[in-house]
Amino acid sequence: MNYAGIARFVTAEAPGGVDTLLADLGLSSMQIDDPARGFTFKADGPLDTQMNPLHGQSAASLLSKSDVPALGLLLTNNGDEPQANMLATAQLSTCLKPRGRIAILSFHSGEDRRVKTVFKDGLANGLYWSIVADAIRPSAEGRRTNSRSSAAKLRCAVRSND
Repeated sequence: MNYAGIARFVTAEAPGGVDTLLADLGLSSMQIDDPARGFTFKADGPLDTQMNPLHGQSAASLLSKSDVPALGLLLTNNGDEPQANMLATAQLSTCLKPRGRIAILSFHSGEDRRVKTVFKDGLANGLYWSIVADAIRPSAEGRRTNSRSSAAKLRCAVRSND
C-alpha cells in the first residue's frame, strides 16, 4: 500500500500497534521499465513520473508551467524534504508496539539520509531503544544477480518501551 496510508491502516487493523514494520521506498522494476509510466529514458513515452497517474499533474505539465527558479526550488525541496523528520516520526513510530521493530529500505541517498536522521533523532529523544549503526547493503552476489539492488540500503530500529 502507499506509505502515506500506513498509520491509518495500522490504527484500523491493529489498534495496539504492530510488532514489525517494513517500508520499501523504491519503485518496482515494472514501473521503471514500462514506457507508458514515464519513468524510463530507454524508450519513448509520456513524461509522467507519477506514482498514481490519476492524481496530480504529470511531469510534462509541471515543466510547461515552471520557470527555471521554480524548477530549481522544486528539485532542491524534493531532494531533501524540509519536514522529513516530522513526517517520518508522525507516520511510523506510533504504529509500533513497545520494542516493535522497523526496517526501511531506501534506494536514493536523499531518502536514506532522511531515514538515518529520523532514527538517530529518535534514539537521542528516547523514541527508539536501539538503531542499527550502519545501513545493511546487498551482498556482492545480490548485486550481481540484481544490478538494481546496488543502491539499496536497509536501516533498522527498535522502538523504546514507552
